[in-house]
Amino acid sequence: MKAFFMNKQKDIPWNAISAFLKQEAGMQQKDELERWMAESDENPALLREIASTWQLTRKRPYFYRPEEDFFWEKLLKKIGQTHRTGISFMNYHKWIAAAAVLLLVFLTGIWLGNHMPQKEQSVYSTIVVPPGSRTQTTLPDGTTVWLNSGAKLRYPTCFSAGIREVYASGECYFEVAKDKKNRFVVHCADLSVQVFGTTFNIKENVETHETVISLLEGNIQVIDSRQQLVASLLPGKQLLYSEGKSVIRDSQDLYTLTSWINNSLIFEDQPLQEVANYLQGWYGVSISLNPELAKSKHRYTFKVKTESLREVLNMISVVTPIAYKIEGEKVTITYK
Repeated sequence: MKAFFMNKQKDIPWNAISAFLKQEAGMQQKDELERWMAESDENPALLREIASTWQLTRKRPYFYRPEEDFFWEKLLKKIGQTHRTGISFMNYHKWIAAAAVLLLVFLTGIWLGNHMPQKEQSVYSTIVVPPGSRTQTTLPDGTTVWLNSGAKLRYPTCFSAGIREVYASGECYFEVAKDKKNRFVVHCADLSVQVFGTTFNIKENVETHETVISLLEGNIQVIDSRQQLVASLLPGKQLLYSEGKSVIRDSQDLYTLTSWINNSLIFEDQPLQEVANYLQGWYGVSISLNPELAKSKHRYTFKVKTESLREVLNMISVVTPIAYKIEGEKVTITYK
């Protein structure tokens, strides 16, 4: 790796980078790194490219697989190198990690200036959860996010000073790391949620165009697309927002509300249509209910953990005379 980059830049302080990565760098080595960053516009640009490539391969969910060859080739082209047969991406991982850690330190205050063009500062990662799946991720500031089936989250690999912004759709549960100096903002289709450190759940329904925001801890402000305040929520409260209209109500039982982040699904006295809507996302299927069933007054209380869809439907059939047909991802439920 060292010899490879020496063709492009001959004075990279590899020993200082290595010592810094091991937390063994002295003041002399830190000064050496600062001087090297200030020597040329190419040096910080090179580190940004390396950091971007490295970030795309770390802490990813099991279903997210970056095109490592593509990104590495893109990096080589940007720094003026031609592809070499037999070069392994993994052989460079040690130096990529060292350079990325160094970059993060400079971004947080050791060195920041005109060497970093605005258009190149933000590199984003996107997580898309397949139907019937759930996942969890940790953001650069330590915030933990759970994503339910079909949810999507877009976030920068390094937050800007003063604000931490992410973009979400579907259902996401946030445990925001406390930071009173840097606001945390979640942008949805119609609303934005602003906090400094708290716990809340956002659920967007694309079909009904309804957004439900439930606050568990702390406090939040909800802003609409015109930057107008919609509501300030306190713990235990829930905001229902649809087509410009909002309603605040007491939240349902918190254990029931957030059971999905523990890979379980809890129903408490809910109608069949609502149950079917949840089961669709949980199992990644499309459920068609007989119109009479959709309007029925039957209500259900039960818990789903490891049961298959067929087992759940059999359980429902014990209390309601239903017949069902499962054809791949299509499920039809009718009266017997």
